[in-house]
Amino acid sequence: SDFHYMEMDFEIAPYYNQSYAINSEWLYVTDQWEEKENGGEGGTVYFGITRKRFSDGFQERNYALSTIQFLQWNKPFLLADSAGNCYLFWQLSDSNGDVTYALEKYGTDGKMLWHTEHSLEDLAGMGERLDHGTVTDEGKVYLWSYGTGGSVFSFSLNGELETVCTPKLESLEGVVIGRENRVYGYCITGEEPVFTELGNEENRYVCPMTPLTVYDGYEEGLCLSTGEAMFSYLPETGETKRLWGWNDGAVQINYSQVDRMFYDSGRYMLLCFEMPLSGIYTRQILTAADIRLQAGGNLPEKQTVMLATDYLADDTKRIVQMYNRQSEKYHIEIVVEENGDILQKKLLRGEGADLMEVGRIYTGDLARQGAFEDLEPY
Repeated sequence: SDFHYMEMDFEIAPYYNQSYAINSEWLYVTDQWEEKENGGEGGTVYFGITRKRFSDGFQERNYALSTIQFLQWNKPFLLADSAGNCYLFWQLSDSNGDVTYALEKYGTDGKMLWHTEHSLEDLAGMGERLDHGTVTDEGKVYLWSYGTGGSVFSFSLNGELETVCTPKLESLEGVVIGRENRVYGYCITGEEPVFTELGNEENRYVCPMTPLTVYDGYEEGLCLSTGEAMFSYLPETGETKRLWGWNDGAVQINYSQVDRMFYDSGRYMLLCFEMPLSGIYTRQILTAADIRLQAGGNLPEKQTVMLATDYLADDTKRIVQMYNRQSEKYHIEIVVEENGDILQKKLLRGEGADLMEVGRIYTGDLARQGAFEDLEPY
């Protein structure tokens, strides 16, 4: 696994006027840009799309420019595909309160490829509930409304509304894409977890496990997350396969902090919200985990190194977690001592852990008692 920690210029959060999406290379976020009038200071503000590359943090602000005005009642919903195209579904309101809807596609260069408009009647009165969606490998968009009686709206490769269906489920809790671009609706909180293939309603599959979250897996099948691990799942055969455990040495991710996942050609890109805006961080830090499965047995065993502290701060836990993820030789385990006096006594006696965090011990006492080594010769 490769982990990328991205410092954001602006906070990513579920605002009404903000939407974001990922693929295996980029984080995409709706933004705003201003068109100056006659070279002056003021102008009209529109929506745009900013992208930030996971591998090196390169950011391209407003590489795609929308002609939709940035107004509080205009709501975007953003999707991305593996090729780097973006799709924006709009809920648009005018000053009279009349609502219309639109779907747009933007290419990798930021240019709009098509724009289609849809009325409230076209979307069966559910337009304002269509804030969930996914895209097939070939670029077909599926939007759905969550809950009992939820419906799925599929759009053609040029953005025209093709079909509307209401899967026969206790509650529509999601739509995911599996092999050969097969699309499934699912309900995992009913009496039993059920998946049904859209367009072939007779194909109804009871899952052998109850996942907490379901993700698109494309040629891998579907991806099911439990509290212990991530699994692949083939509804037609019922086969499940463990992909990784959340506590595996090369992963170490809290599953509840995973916000998005995108699978593409053997790579699983996870966007995680691990680090809050507090402590040592003045900007939001997002974690992108690039997980690739390798054949050939288990990873080499790491040497355990013990770190003692008298107070386990969140920052310490995060730093140790970041180190353990990237180290190929060592794994740090934390031991919390009862108080600083015990920690200091063990340090001076040469006992206890391999490493000790002494930030809360008076360093003058330690220096007088010869606890420090001059590192200059090294």
